[in-house]
Amino acid sequence: MRFNAHGTVSRTHDAMQVKPLWEQVKQEVEAFYGDGPYDTCGVRDHLEEEKMRQIIPLRGNAKSRLHGNSKV
Repeated sequence: MRFNAHGTVSRTHDAMQVKPLWEQVKQEVEAFYGDGPYDTCGVRDHLEEEKMRQIIPLRGNAKSRLHGNSKV
C-alpha cells in the first residue's frame, strides 16, 4: 500500500499532519510519497521509526542532515 499524504487546512503545515494521518492507517505501508515541505527531520525520523521507504525530494534550501539527505 502507498501512503500519499496531501491536502491539509491552510493553517496547518503538511509535515505536522504525517503522524496523525499515519495513526489512521491500518494496513502495511511500503513507502511514503511527499513533496518538499515533507522534507523535515521530524517527518523523516517518524518514517525511519516505521521502517518506511521515503520518497521525498529535498527542499531547495536543504542542509546536511543526520539522515544523509544533504545536497552535495
